[in-house]
Amino acid sequence: MSVAGAPWYSWPVRWGRDALQFAGRGERDSLDAGRYVISNPSEFGRLLDDAIQVAGGAALAEAGAGGFGAGVGLDLTGFGLPAGIALGAASALGLVTGAALAAHGFADGIGDLANVYSMSIDGGKPSEIPSDPPDGWLEGRSNIVVRAPGSNVDITDVDRVSGGVLWELKSAAAAPDSSIWIKEQMFDKFDRFIEARRLLPGYQDAPIGFDFTGSDIYPPFRQAVESAVKALRSGFPDVTVYLRWAG
Repeated sequence: MSVAGAPWYSWPVRWGRDALQFAGRGERDSLDAGRYVISNPSEFGRLLDDAIQVAGGAALAEAGAGGFGAGVGLDLTGFGLPAGIALGAASALGLVTGAALAAHGFADGIGDLANVYSMSIDGGKPSEIPSDPPDGWLEGRSNIVVRAPGSNVDITDVDRVSGGVLWELKSAAAAPDSSIWIKEQMFDKFDRFIEARRLLPGYQDAPIGFDFTGSDIYPPFRQAVESAVKALRSGFPDVTVYLRWAG
């Protein structure tokens, strides 16, 4: 099966390629990323959560596979057929659920690792906020880290400011569970943008945009994203929300 001319496995392959690129950028950059995680406990928590999801999902899938094999064995005995069918069905569900959980954790992990890398190399330090900035002082800037006043806690980072819009860039083309991805990567991020823009002089009422830079977007995923943006526009009528797709 293919989606928009691309094989169904293109998006996990793309994530795997991104992971390899991250790993191959050199020891110095990796150390920078490590230092960034240490200085930002929330990033460490997200990476730990991703690892737990992958490990838990893999364990569940492995148990499901073992149970499915045992069910087949019971089926072959004849007298154990009813129990074998029940065990096989339950194990198949565990296998599928575990695989989906592991895939979701892996996908989130790649995204979080890429974010840590980007922040440690291109950002990672709170952006200077002048006391009396000129109009459009953030125009054209990227990786703007907004930190809560008087603390070492980062509220969020703005990927790019263009045309007066605070943009969040997304490379995802699909997700194992769109509802979970949208909650974590769009709704939660939107809330942080709302909080952060209050601290940016001249941008307190700036529009917020989601810019999807990937290609071969899985149609159901695109529909879920578009529905999420409609929900944001409905729930926050005083905020202009943009959605942009590559191409």
